[in-house]
This record gives sequence, structure tokens and C-alpha cells, in this order.
Amino acid sequence: HQVLQDLDFEAPDLQATEVVAQLLGRFGFEGKWAEPLSRAIADVLATTLADGAPPLRLHDIPSSRRLNELEFILPVADELLIERLGEATRPRPQSTALLTAARLAEVFARYAALPVPSGYAQQVRDLGFSALAGFLRGFIDLVFEHDGRWYVVDYKSNMLGPQAQDYRPPKLIEAMSQHHYFLQYHLYVVALHRYLASRVPDYDYDRHFGAVYYLFLRGMAPHHAHHNGVFHDRPPRILIERLSAVLAGE
Repeated sequence: HQVLQDLDFEAPDLQATEVVAQLLGRFGFEGKWAEPLSRAIADVLATTLADGAPPLRLHDIPSSRRLNELEFILPVADELLIERLGEATRPRPQSTALLTAARLAEVFARYAALPVPSGYAQQVRDLGFSALAGFLRGFIDLVFEHDGRWYVVDYKSNMLGPQAQDYRPPKLIEAMSQHHYFLQYHLYVVALHRYLASRVPDYDYDRHFGAVYYLFLRGMAPHHAHHNGVFHDRPPRILIERLSAVLAGE
């Protein structure tokens, strides 16, 4: 993660060896890993994320179009928070509600579409966390802008197997479900949706949001099968808006 955060994607060959060597030493790894790690990073940057003319690759994203480790804090059931802090000047609306797994699950059950599996809403319902109000804090590995659209990227180093075929799309779906990455990236998109609404003039989700890419780094290389190691989705607007509303306590 740190290598990808520090590296200039457009000039990896000039930086990779130096950046990798410095970070390996900082994190206590032997120098022998510098060459294979640099080669793996180059493969990640050269892998096609989306078809097009030209195709979209990390290699083509300039540093000026990147936000690395974008921090976000999402208020949850914020009307309740205001009351608890003693700052409310009016009665709390009856519609304000604590966040529960059941309320999250209802959003996925009603609005989720492929590639989210049809049974994923039940997995969310089974999370079983206590009803909450407060804040959700997180960091998005990478947000970048390309041709007027904004994209969410998360780097995953999961070991799904020793072969390239272990990182084909059906295998990625299994990992996405098992580790609740589906829920994770929908929260990321809500955070970016709110951020862009406050920053981009005339912001519109359909025009300005691009896609989510979960990059399973061990399976990525330009010579592998198409989409190997690359999970992507573009959540429906209604899902993101309803999820944002549920987080707000509506």
C-alpha cells in the first residue's frame, strides 16, 4: 500500500527501485524482495482496468489527478448526536433512527444489483452489531479523476491461490462476499458522493462518478486473462442515495 501511495504511476521505472528499497528497509523486509516487488508493482500499473480507446490503466493516472488515502468521517444518525451533545434547538424528527444491520440489509435487498450476489443482504443482516449513532471513520486507498469522472480504488493483497486463475472474477466475488468488501466499498462511495457534492459545481452522480475498482494485486499482470485480479462495480445511484439516507438516520 505504501509503495503504491508514494509512487508516481506515470514514471514507475524511475522511482520503483528506490521507493521499494526504502520501504522494505523501513518495514523490516530483506533487500532480496526489491526486484520481485518492483516487477509486481509494474504489472499492477500496466493492467487494464477498463476497456476503451485508450484503455484505462493506473499507469496513465498522473499524480495531480490522485487523492491517496482519502480520509472520511461519516456522521451516523446525526440528529441523535446533536441531541446528545445538547445542541438541539428543535424536537428530533420521528423518522430519525439508529443504524442497525437490518436497516443496512434492507437497502441492499431492495436496490443492490449485480455483481453484488442476491444473498448478500442476508449476510449484512447477520452482522449483528448493536444499534449505533456516532461516526464511521475510514480511509480510501485511492480516489482518482479521469475524463471528468471519479473512481474509487482499494488495493487487496489477499492470497487466493498460487495461480493466475485463482484471481478470475468468480473467485473475486467469493472474496468480496466473505470479507464484506461489498459493504466496505458502498460506504466508500457514499463518502465520495458526499465529498464531490460539496466540491464539484453542478455535481451529478450519473455524470461524475466512474466506478469502483478492487485490485487483487497478486493476480494482476497485463499478460493475464482479461479482468484477472480486477473487480469493478458502479453501484446504482438509488442505492447510494438510500444508503446515505439510512446512515443519516432517515
